[in-house]
Amino acid sequence: MVGASEEETSYAVGTVTVFGLLALMIYPFLSHTLFAENDFAAGLFLGTAIHDTAQVAVAALLYSQQFGAPETLETATVTKLLRNGFMVAVIPLMAWMHERDRAGGTPARRRLMEAVPLFVFGFLAVAVLRSLGDFGAAPFGGLLSAETWRECIDTAKQVSIGCLAILGYRPLVVGLVAAVAVGAASALAISAMGLSG
Repeated sequence: MVGASEEETSYAVGTVTVFGLLALMIYPFLSHTLFAENDFAAGLFLGTAIHDTAQVAVAALLYSQQFGAPETLETATVTKLLRNGFMVAVIPLMAWMHERDRAGGTPARRRLMEAVPLFVFGFLAVAVLRSLGDFGAAPFGGLLSAETWRECIDTAKQVSIGCLAILGYRPLVVGLVAAVAVGAASALAISAMGLSG
């Protein structure tokens, strides 16, 4: 959609994952510090400051268990799902705007196929695969044992970490700056609404 190479796209996704993992370990305690006893504000912070849906759920569950605040888990989950819902409108809109700007002589059908980046389909495929594997008592209706499925997930995580190591540190620094900026913007917006502890 924006002319990024597959390597750049992969690195972007990996960077989001790495900093999301850091956030899910740090942000539950940071949100408790920032918002004191306001469990609703803590849930808003976790739901807006962390990018990945699963990481939001884990961070909110950690907060909920650590500080006895089930409302935080509910608030963070609803907030993140609301953010996800907006992607249904934002991604096609951004793709359309980008394609409109560079339309030139490219046939309309080809422009439409190029408008949605391939990584979106890959992301959806992996999300469906993971959901099917995690659904029910046995992965994929018993096609795999739970232990084999966990090994597959662990292997995929190790491969993603290895890919990040190959690509260098500069994009990682950009990812760190972006992650900190999103967290700071979230905290400031919640404070501005008068929801801080």
